[in-house]
Amino acid sequence: MSKNNRILPLMTGWITTRKAAILFCSFLILCQTNSFSQVITNTGAVVSVRGGTVIDARDILNNAGSLSNSGTINLSGNYSNTGLTSGSTGTFRLGGNWTNNGVFAWGTSTVIFNGSANQVITRPGGETFNNLAVENSGITGGNTIGLSHNVTVMNTLSISRGNINSGISKLYLFNPLPSALNYTSSTGSRIIGKFERGVNQAATYLFPLGTTAN
Repeated sequence: MSKNNRILPLMTGWITTRKAAILFCSFLILCQTNSFSQVITNTGAVVSVRGGTVIDARDILNNAGSLSNSGTINLSGNYSNTGLTSGSTGTFRLGGNWTNNGVFAWGTSTVIFNGSANQVITRPGGETFNNLAVENSGITGGNTIGLSHNVTVMNTLSISRGNINSGISKLYLFNPLPSALNYTSSTGSRIIGKFERGVNQAATYLFPLGTTAN
């Protein structure tokens, strides 16, 4: 087995990532030739990503474990959770899909979808985020962030590039302030489907709705 393609099982101790270190109790890391080829699997450990820590990987599979993120997790692929994920104060950047069949305690976290192909948010019963940002760099009108179930954004929804396709589900922005929707798109990004937002004052509230064509 080459040194650039190793399996390091059940690691205990300090593992340096890009800027800081993390304590892993029972993590399985598949190390490839670069950090964005790694698949990180938690099979039951309690893992804390501390503030200032940056993790670059392809996928994270949090299977029956607990992962708390106060740093930054950059994934070129997918985040899958069947255990407990605590967003805490951290940031998740995803190039792939978000699949949650466990518990996501969003805290004051931010989840950013920045892929270049279609991405999907899946959680039976509906998912809730604190801050949600859409930065998909795919072809305008072609690639979307799809909602398999209802999605609620508690604080700020940011749309800079890419469309959200709610399908038969609904996107709900809970924060009633007009500024809760941060729309900076210059490419005509929009929400295709149902979008509802809280309102608590006489002001201008933006509803960037449309179809794949208009």
